[in-house]
Amino acid sequence: MIGTLVFDIIKQKNIKKIKSALLSAKSKSLFCISHKSKVLIDKSAEVNIKDGFFFNTPWSGRQNQPASLSLGKNSELNIGYFRTYSGTHISVAPNAKLSLGSGFLNNNSKINCFNEITIGEDVKISEDVIIRDSDNHTVIRKGYKMSAPIHIGNHVWVGVRAIILKGVTIGDGAIIAAGSVVTRDVPANTLVGGVPAKIIKDNISWE
Repeated sequence: MIGTLVFDIIKQKNIKKIKSALLSAKSKSLFCISHKSKVLIDKSAEVNIKDGFFFNTPWSGRQNQPASLSLGKNSELNIGYFRTYSGTHISVAPNAKLSLGSGFLNNNSKINCFNEITIGEDVKISEDVIIRDSDNHTVIRKGYKMSAPIHIGNHVWVGVRAIILKGVTIGDGAIIAAGSVVTRDVPANTLVGGVPAKIIKDNISWE
């Protein structure tokens, strides 16, 4: 563990709001924020970083794109060791909880957490992926729930432009094919694809 907090921010206008992350972080671990990042963290938000969080990291030789990290009132962000790349957007609504174990979120992907999203260890999330645990509008029907938690297990690979929606649990070792829309649970060690996503192969493994 690196026992210091590092903020790599150039010409950042929201210094006071960024300092609230320092005040709310329980552990003194590495928190690096790259250029072109807009960070808005409410003073009541709780940020727990175990080993390190690298936000809006540029790929070697490429320009960084604007990115945003927003934590609402009484929200919670838990990080093991996680990296997000250029143009990523993460928002955690008031009273919501986002937990990122280890792995990365690739270019231009988005996580919108309104209830609870948990991502496990060694999770690879590709470009232009959307992970969202709420419809944000109510459908008038019996038993309907606007929001429901998302749980993504360990060693999961999420392909380019996949969408993962509310109430889904993805098992360990699963692969979500490019362009899939995941609306139901994915068993461990399966490959799913399509709209909506269905099992294509089981007993798979990947590196």
